[in-house]
Amino acid sequence: MYGEGENTPKPSRDDLMQKIKDIEGRSGGENHPVPDGTTSARMSSGSGMVPILSWVAAGSWSNVDPVTFEDAIGEAPKPPNLSKLGFALRVQGQSMLPEFKPGEVIYVEPQTGFLALKDSDLVIVQCNDDKEATFKQLVLGETSDDMYLRPLNPNWPEQRMVPMGECNLVGKVVGKYVEY
Repeated sequence: MYGEGENTPKPSRDDLMQKIKDIEGRSGGENHPVPDGTTSARMSSGSGMVPILSWVAAGSWSNVDPVTFEDAIGEAPKPPNLSKLGFALRVQGQSMLPEFKPGEVIYVEPQTGFLALKDSDLVIVQCNDDKEATFKQLVLGETSDDMYLRPLNPNWPEQRMVPMGECNLVGKVVGKYVEY
């Protein structure tokens, strides 16, 4: 985390939380850190619908391409707990089974700061210079070694996913929309 050797003691959870707080304080948003060079755009059209923006992998880290509102692949009804910046993503992969099936639509609240997250929250995390993202459950612990992402599928081979490189919280998953 600090770019030092293996013998360097691991930072405590309090140290990590302070670093996150410092980063969020520089981000320009009250509770929402944004990567350098990005801007927030209102996603709601005022019609009670939100855009479905591409997909998110429920599996290993997967490459993602940047999207804009014009790239929406559909719309879904806006739930009451989603802000004007909220959006939806289509799930791909099986690591979040049985709760989230491939093809289902999840709602993402981007106005959630890391400090507002709780253990077991569902999150979208984008890493490695914004080229890879995944949908997983957040596991918080007392030290950096105890913090990781995990799939809901107990049969998924990688049960403890530790992001490699710098990561950004895209948002907290606050619900899903299922079409029959």
